[in-house]
Amino acid sequence: MLLLLPALALLGEPTGSYGSCEKITPEATHIQIIETEIVVEGKSSKVFEIIQPDGSPVFYKTEGMCFNVTLENATSVPSSLHWHGLLLPNPEDGVAYVTQPPILPGETYTYNFEVVQNGTFWMHSHFGLQEQKLMAAPLILLPAKKNLTGMSLPSLNPLLFNRSKKSG
Repeated sequence: MLLLLPALALLGEPTGSYGSCEKITPEATHIQIIETEIVVEGKSSKVFEIIQPDGSPVFYKTEGMCFNVTLENATSVPSSLHWHGLLLPNPEDGVAYVTQPPILPGETYTYNFEVVQNGTFWMHSHFGLQEQKLMAAPLILLPAKKNLTGMSLPSLNPLLFNRSKKSG
């Protein structure tokens, strides 16, 4: 236990409070989890995908803002999404049967909390073997103070592997 204390000292202080985000009330960002097929070396496999209305494979939010995400389960199986590494209220953690009930097929679940940190994280499923079946995506929390003068964020699309969807 004492060995963990120096490591905990390296963590930055959160910039907000833990709990539901009441100060800003924009409409929720809608994301879906779907089932699809990919082909790898000539063999097809059923996998999952996390999709956004704009088609981006990377999900962005900003420190100090509301997370406010409605997740739609458009698959044929129960699921949920865990926000890996985020400092958040425990009921918003997204682990089925631990912090929330699973989201049943055709249902939605809204996560709403203040983003109190910045950095690169992941969203993924803890339900069954869904993560191993590609139910995961990058989650970028941008800093509240943009001190990236003269710089722009590169597109991460070329860095992500290209999923060959089975046609027809």
